[in-house]
Amino acid sequence: METLISAPQNQAGCEKDFMQLKSDNTVEEGNYDSTIDPCALFTDLGIYSRSNNNLTKVIDGVTTTQDIVNLTLSELKLKDANGNIEVYIK
Repeated sequence: METLISAPQNQAGCEKDFMQLKSDNTVEEGNYDSTIDPCALFTDLGIYSRSNNNLTKVIDGVTTTQDIVNLTLSELKLKDANGNIEVYIK
């Protein structure tokens, strides 16, 4: 059974937070936050690799590995070690 969790960090009225995997194996994660300025975009850059059905990211020295549950041209579904599922839609 899947348990999908909505990203609690998305700010109402702002664009949705995102993860962009680039062809040079760099990753950019974007977070919209209205704490200081309305819908301000904050980004973190790192690297990623894919091995079989695992996606490993290193951002700010923190390594995260998630299982790729589904990968299509329009959707990336990832599951972490706790069973939490993130869905990214293009």
